[in-house]
Amino acid sequence: MLILELLGTLSLRDETRPVPVAAQQKRPLGLLAILGLASRQGLSRDRIEAYLWPESSGTRAQHSLDQTVYAIRHTFGSDVILATGRELRLNPDLIQVDVWEFEQAIRASQWTVAVGHYKGRSWTDFILQTATSSSRG
Repeated sequence: MLILELLGTLSLRDETRPVPVAAQQKRPLGLLAILGLASRQGLSRDRIEAYLWPESSGTRAQHSLDQTVYAIRHTFGSDVILATGRELRLNPDLIQVDVWEFEQAIRASQWTVAVGHYKGRSWTDFILQTATSSSRG
């Protein structure tokens, strides 16, 4: 199972094998983080494209998103990112996200569990800044 940490540290780990360097680069990691922060419902492709490639034309942003999704699926399997119409989301059976576990513990009033998951603020600002800068470079 993949483990995506967004609280305190931004990291992607695999319980059974090393994570390839390509999957830890800005765009793939940024996409995984955005989908992780979007919760289990995911986000529309249009919104993701606006976050990651705000200055690109629609066609170019679509192509860039398709390439990034392809790279992640090629590395981790086709089911790690699920598509429903124009929505993308992470597969909770294949990837564990600390933000999801933290939120679930809060909803269940499991305060000790929630505190155990919290390692600092989420990387939302960093992710959005990275997404914006990646569109320029």
